[in-house]
Amino acid sequence: MSKNRTDNTIKNIAAALFVQLAITVLSFVTRTALIRVLGIQAAGLNGLFVEVIAILSLTEMGVGSAIIYNLYKPLSENDEKKVCQLMTLFRTAYNYVTLAVLVLGLLLTPFIQYLVKEVDYPVPYIQRVFVLFVLRVAASYLLGDRSSLLIADQKKYVTSLITLGVRVVTAAATVAVLYLTRNFMVYLWVQILCSLGNNLAAAVYVRKEYPYLRKDRSLPKSERAGVFKNIKYLFVDSLAWKIVESTDNILISVLVSTLQVGYYSNYNVLFGIIRQLRTQVMGGIAGSLGNLLATEEPKHCEKVLNRMNYIFYVLGFLLCLGMFACVDPVVQLWLGEDFLLPRVVSLVCCLNLFLDICRMAVWKALAASGLFRENKNISIIGGATNLVVSVILGMKLGMVGIFLGTTVTTLVQLTLKVKLLYREFFHLPVRKFVTRFCYYLLSFLAGEAGILWFMSAVRLDNLFLQVLANGTAAVALSIPFCVLVFLNTEEFRYALGLVRARLPFGKGRKQ
Repeated sequence: MSKNRTDNTIKNIAAALFVQLAITVLSFVTRTALIRVLGIQAAGLNGLFVEVIAILSLTEMGVGSAIIYNLYKPLSENDEKKVCQLMTLFRTAYNYVTLAVLVLGLLLTPFIQYLVKEVDYPVPYIQRVFVLFVLRVAASYLLGDRSSLLIADQKKYVTSLITLGVRVVTAAATVAVLYLTRNFMVYLWVQILCSLGNNLAAAVYVRKEYPYLRKDRSLPKSERAGVFKNIKYLFVDSLAWKIVESTDNILISVLVSTLQVGYYSNYNVLFGIIRQLRTQVMGGIAGSLGNLLATEEPKHCEKVLNRMNYIFYVLGFLLCLGMFACVDPVVQLWLGEDFLLPRVVSLVCCLNLFLDICRMAVWKALAASGLFRENKNISIIGGATNLVVSVILGMKLGMVGIFLGTTVTTLVQLTLKVKLLYREFFHLPVRKFVTRFCYYLLSFLAGEAGILWFMSAVRLDNLFLQVLANGTAAVALSIPFCVLVFLNTEEFRYALGLVRARLPFGKGRKQ
């Protein structure tokens, strides 16, 4: 990876880590206020509608990824005319996305109550709340193409800092509104306004930094066809993965109860910390990875991918094992013992989080490789697998069965996508990757088993001390798996050199 790409990546990731720490605190504050003021039923309804809206957001899927993919090359070549042509096209596309979300949401509104189970709200109120969720997601797409441009130009740190500023304002405003009005709908109106503010701030920055975008230029018809073809393939891929990611709460509501969605949503606030961190870190890398695949030889790209896979493995192992060790005592400390879920649920959820982090480099490499048509068939298989397995296991095992369906789907999709990437882009054998990933998976399962033993053997009366003890045990268990085994590998030496070069007392070396 060139020095410029590495520096941009480090800058993006550093901003992401700082922003995520702040957003974590803000999420706890707003979630606690929501439960304390409006109760678990409102929290359950909020968790359910977030997932339903994620499904509606599929109208955008493919547009954002296509923007980023098509901008990599012209941005690296400083082709302002081409960038302007593409952004004009995508601005129009996002306007249609906003309209589609509104129309689909309004069409779904008369039937939304059939997804809600075991809550006391009247049907008209449930429908009005859902309409506000639709307006919130539609607002998030207005001017949304500007943020995609910054990501493609390796300036994810800018969007991270803008997001942080808006989230601080949002958290303060929503908490104040909750305690002053005790009204869920007013709370949602504040979030709608803040969502608009986030995109407006990004648009102002882009207008200042990219003045040439003020001109409207039309992309030639022949090139538009290629872009829309990519959008079509990316839509199918994103649709399938959204089915994997965004149906858990819906299935829990339908197969178990909406109240259980509320309890799981509390855990999901904690799990969301890791997901958002993963998204922020990957967003910081995505622009550099796209630039790499657009300019370097496949063999060098594969070498960089191996380094990234190792870094994500270490990140996933530490975060997810630590989460498994600490999530139950943290929830008990935060909300009380009545809000705990069975431990097997957190075990499977943390395994899914680990797989989710480990898959990211491969997913992004495929998105930047241009293998959209071939990738969509794999995504269709994955989406269908998730629905079938999750429903069958959910009916037999309840909530944990639904999450096991996600585990199976992730493993199926990862296997097929890795084979595609290595066969069609790298033109290299996949055996080494598969062997290494099997070690990653088995080592994490061993780590979870070790933490289970520790938690059964060490039980403290003080919950705060229990969290510290469990977290320390998770870090201690991670060292032999993540560090000692890899001491003599190229990936470990690269990661260690990357850290040393950026420490104040490090030797500093060119990457």
